[in-house]
Amino acid sequence: MKDYSNLLHFPADMSNSFGQIFRISTWGESHGGGVGVVIDGCPPCIPICEEDIQSELDRRRPGQSEIVTPRDESDTCEILSGVFEGQTLGTPIAILSEIKTKDPHLITR
Repeated sequence: MKDYSNLLHFPADMSNSFGQIFRISTWGESHGGGVGVVIDGCPPCIPICEEDIQSELDRRRPGQSEIVTPRDESDTCEILSGVFEGQTLGTPIAILSEIKTKDPHLITR
């Protein structure tokens, strides 16, 4: 039986969550089903919509610079929770960007 105990030792600062007042937790992988974020600590009644986020995602579209992915991905976002009728609810906001290109051979590091 293989010993995997060395895989259980991670640096103390290794985390996908950041912030104190606004707590941001990211999840997912570029070779998986999608990537997303949960934003906790946002007060209610802040106007926000998917288009506000989409304009930032569009900045990293392929062909914009040498540091973006060569894959042709749409990178569209979907707000899953925490927003109703264009305003935050004061509950955690979950946002998903589904990965449509799932061929691991197309992923460059």
